[in-house]
Amino acid sequence: MKAIKLKTERLVNPLGIDIKQPSLSWICQDGITQTAYEIEAVSDGCIIWKSGKVSTNKMQVIFGEVLESKQRVSWKVRLWDEADTVGEWSEEAFFEAGILDAAQFVAKWINPELVSDPCIHMPASYLQTTFKAPLGSQARLYITCHGLYEAYLNGLRVGDFVLAPGSDTYNKKLTYQTYDVTELVKEGKNDVQVILGDGWYRSCSGVDGERNLFGEDIALYFQLEVDGVPVCISDEKWQATQDGPIRENDMQQGE
Repeated sequence: MKAIKLKTERLVNPLGIDIKQPSLSWICQDGITQTAYEIEAVSDGCIIWKSGKVSTNKMQVIFGEVLESKQRVSWKVRLWDEADTVGEWSEEAFFEAGILDAAQFVAKWINPELVSDPCIHMPASYLQTTFKAPLGSQARLYITCHGLYEAYLNGLRVGDFVLAPGSDTYNKKLTYQTYDVTELVKEGKNDVQVILGDGWYRSCSGVDGERNLFGEDIALYFQLEVDGVPVCISDEKWQATQDGPIRENDMQQGE
């Protein structure tokens, strides 16, 4: 019997999770009934948690250690079948924590619009900046906004998330995304462009078409790190314009 399709918080190899003790799960291949499991987890080359043999048919367990901010963990599991025969170790899965310490958020909220009329549909905003990066082993982008964003590094789009950062009750919480941008960041000068739209934040909403439900401003929060060190953040150095090709954008009334 072998464990396959390992998931963390029901996700395959997720980045940026904000749960300090996430749930781990798997399904069984071969055999009839799982009677026990054992999990081994590694971080920075050291074993940080071994569950030991746990007699159960359950295929979900809470991670046995408390995650630190930005910590990356690889884990694997092996199973015992109905004959109490142990199978081989599964393929490794991994997960990575997001920024769990608020003090590590060092970027600033920036509003690209000098003037905004809450009674009309505004053009999308185009923001840009450049930064210099050292040669590093990994790069992460932590990003969110008031509205919707599309981010580009050196002309290539970051991720494939449509309508990011998603819909939230923005006056209570705001979701951010973590992207592995290691392959997009180059040593030396790098170019950044972000497009911001109205999104659920200030588009027409509901049957009455109420606008500006959560606010009248759009804004960007952008923090790019190389090997854990911020090398590009949203701040006053960015440039912005509303003279791009998207002249109006609204979740109800279209683009």
